[in-house]
Amino acid sequence: MLIDTILIDATIAETRAAFLERGVLRRFIVSRPDDGMAAGTVVLGRVVRLAPALDAAFVEIGDARPGFVALNELPSGRPAEGDAIVVQVSRAATHGKGARLTGRVTVDEEMNAVVARPPAILQPAPDPVQAALKALAGPATKRIVVDGATPMPALGNDPVLASLVEPHVGPDSVFVIDDVEGQITEALAPEVRLPSGGRVRFAETPALVAIDVDTGTPAGGGAQATALTTNMEAVDVVARHMPLRELGGHIVIDAVPMRARRHRTQLIEALRKAVADDQAPVFVGGFTRLGVVELTRRKTGPSLAERLGVLCPQCDGAGWVPSAETVGYQALRAAVRTKGVPLLEIRATPAVVAALRGPLAAAVDEVTARLGRTPVLVADDTLARDAFQIEPAARRAAHG
Repeated sequence: MLIDTILIDATIAETRAAFLERGVLRRFIVSRPDDGMAAGTVVLGRVVRLAPALDAAFVEIGDARPGFVALNELPSGRPAEGDAIVVQVSRAATHGKGARLTGRVTVDEEMNAVVARPPAILQPAPDPVQAALKALAGPATKRIVVDGATPMPALGNDPVLASLVEPHVGPDSVFVIDDVEGQITEALAPEVRLPSGGRVRFAETPALVAIDVDTGTPAGGGAQATALTTNMEAVDVVARHMPLRELGGHIVIDAVPMRARRHRTQLIEALRKAVADDQAPVFVGGFTRLGVVELTRRKTGPSLAERLGVLCPQCDGAGWVPSAETVGYQALRAAVRTKGVPLLEIRATPAVVAALRGPLAAAVDEVTARLGRTPVLVADDTLARDAFQIEPAARRAAHG
C-alpha cells in the first residue's frame, strides 16, 4: 500500500482523514471529542471484581464499563479486589463489551510519577488521525489537502509532511476529490460488487465477521473457472476492506466452492500475499474441513460501522443505519458551508437534534463561532432518520 494522497476534513470538531492510493480509499479515520478510551491508553485502574473461573479481573478504568484483564497479563501477580493497578487498553470497548486490558504496559516515553486516585489516565492514546499520518504517510505521499482548521501539530512537527500540505479551496467538501464520500458509503454497505458480476457480502456479529462470496451470471468457461475467477476477485476486495472497515477478530470467508486442490492453494497464497502489508497482524489459517477460509486480524476497537452507526431498529438488527451523532456531524459540516448566508435553522429528527444539544453541543458552539450566529435546531419527526435540512433565508437546500 503506497499512500499518495491524504485528505483531512477538520471543518468541525469531528476530524476525518482519508488515505488514498491512486484514487482508491485505503483507510478512513475518524476522530471525535467524545470517543471512548482508545487502544494504547495507560490507566491507573481499580480492581472491582475477580473472576476465578475466567482467571481474570474486571477493572474500573473510567470507561462506561469495567475493563477485562487476564491475570496472566499482570506482571505484578494476582491482585485483590480494591487494589490499584496500572493497565493499558489493548482493545477499546465495543458495543456490549468493555475494554480488553493488559498489565504489560508499553509507552512511547517515560511517564511522570503520578499520585492519583483510580481511575485516572496516566497516558492517553495517540490521536487516531495523527497516528495514522505517522503510520501511513511515506515517500509515495505527494499531497496532503486540509479543509478547515490549521493543520494538526503532527504535520507541523514533520517538515516533510508540512511541505506537502495545501489548503482546500472551494465551496464543497475536500472529500469530493476522488469521490471519497461515495467510497465511504461503499465501505459501510454490506455488499460490494465484483468485476465479473459476483458479490462479496460482509456481516458483523459479536462473535465473528462472516464474509460471503457469490458468483454472478457466468459468461462462460465452466463452473470451476467461474468459481476461481470470482474468488480471486474477492481476495482483493477482502484485503482492502478489512482495514478500511476496521474489521478484526475471528473472520470466516465462505468462498465459492472449488473442487481442485490447486485452486484452493492458489486462493490461500493470493490472500496471504494480499494482506501482507496490512498494518494489523493477519493470520490466514486456510480452508477448514467444512470448506470455509478462516483467518484472524488483530482487533483494537470497534469497526467503522460500529463507530458511525447503529443496528437498524426497524429490522431487528439486520441492517445498519447512521447514528444520530453521525447525522449530526453531517448537518454541521453542511451548515459550515453556508457561511455568508443568513442561517435560519438545522432541521433534523428529534434524535439528531437531541444529539446536537447534548454530546455534540461543543461542535455546535464551534459552528456558531465560525458562522457568527447560532443555528436554530428544529426537531422534525417527518424526516428520515438519516436526513436533515439546512434552511437559509433566500433558498432551501435539502440533504440526506
